[in-house]
Amino acid sequence: QNDAALANLFESLNEGVVIWDAERRLIFANSAANRILKTKMQIGMSLPPDTYYDRVRDKNNTPAPTSDLPVYRAFQGEDVEDEEIQFVENDGTRRWLSVSARRVFDEAGALRYVISSFRDVSLRRSRTSKLALMVESQKILSVTTDFHERLRQKARLTVPDLADWCAIDILNDTNQIDRIVVVHQDPKQLAYIAEFEKKYPTDPNRPGSVNQIIRTGIPLFVPTVTDEMIRASARSDEQFNAIKHLNLKSVMVIPISSRGKTLGAMTLAYAESGRTY
Repeated sequence: QNDAALANLFESLNEGVVIWDAERRLIFANSAANRILKTKMQIGMSLPPDTYYDRVRDKNNTPAPTSDLPVYRAFQGEDVEDEEIQFVENDGTRRWLSVSARRVFDEAGALRYVISSFRDVSLRRSRTSKLALMVESQKILSVTTDFHERLRQKARLTVPDLADWCAIDILNDTNQIDRIVVVHQDPKQLAYIAEFEKKYPTDPNRPGSVNQIIRTGIPLFVPTVTDEMIRASARSDEQFNAIKHLNLKSVMVIPISSRGKTLGAMTLAYAESGRTY
């Protein structure tokens, strides 16, 4: 009777609740758990449930070791409270969950259950990241430093929360475009981007090029980069493969303007993380 009352209570919650017995078998999962995890937790299944844990990533976007995950740590003797972990779905969507895992013991002190609860905090996380960018940007812009250095600092703020890589191009005194900074969360890709741009210089007349964005002042937004788009912009199979190696998933090119004049452009791109704008 008590178990039924608890099950009804857990079922009424908006946060996911999953209960494992001492043998690491799933004995309960409420509807919110299946909705948040976007999967069906099967009663009787044993750890690890791959449909859940193979989507967890660490800060470097690599699969997190199972030993680091809250429910495993609870079975090893550590209660975990409101720890934020990162999920990457099959379609590349990135989400953040706040996860707790607590142990329940019987009267003899033996482990009886591990109860895991979690909620989606992606929206709050996104708002916090954007607020931090605004605050730090204001600090940068309020300091009387070199204009180019301020832009370099702002580019560094965007990675990795708002972009996997960011580049800023500025018009110089001779009305030519200079790339003043490229920031990437993967240092190896920085060298590849530099080599790529040297080998395949941008056609200034190509629609969607940085040159066009600066010339027109109209931003470019590509929510999803497709192979067809890459094929249309590549001048050869070799260049097509080179562009593919950049792993572009989503791109924005935003004009940098002051007093009605476009001074340059900021390129923001999601790549390895699989995220999209």
